Amino acid sequence: MADNEIPPIPDTFDNVVSAITPKQGQIPTAPHKGILPIGGLQLDCYVLEDGRRVFHKRGMAKALGLKSEGGNAFMKTLSGKKLGSELDEKLWEKLENPIEFNTLGSDLGHSYEAEVLVDVCKAVKRAYDAGKLTKAQEPMAMQTTISSRSSQI
Repeated sequence: MADNEIPPIPDTFDNVVSAITPKQGQIPTAPHKGILPIGGLQLDCYVLEDGRRVFHKRGMAKALGLKSEGGNAFMKTLSGKKLGSELDEKLWEKLENPIEFNTLGSDLGHSYEAEVLVDVCKAVKRAYDAGKLTKAQEPMAMQTTISSRSSQI
């Protein structure tokens, strides 16, 4: 065998490929769940097995003070033309690609890393300061101000 030849690997092709390629589609588990008090709210938070700290989409809606705490209401609110204009491309990328994870129960969760909440709160504040929020959305600006000022995020 020449010096520049790679010796054969004594295994099947499939085993070699699976050993050297990242595991696509594996959903992380959240072995830890807690409650994080922020601005008078109690938000469910999770720590994923890789150490990332995340908020469920429902928690994000709750942090904005939305009446519906569902993830769809959260995305619909942020997608509005006026408020949505205050979210930069990088933040939109994160929002459109939530982190899926297995919760302690059997449900699949959709979440965002904790700093996304801070970025969303800042965007809501910018929209408020620019006069872009509707009267119905103004309480959201107050709630996000309280949430973003919390020293616990």
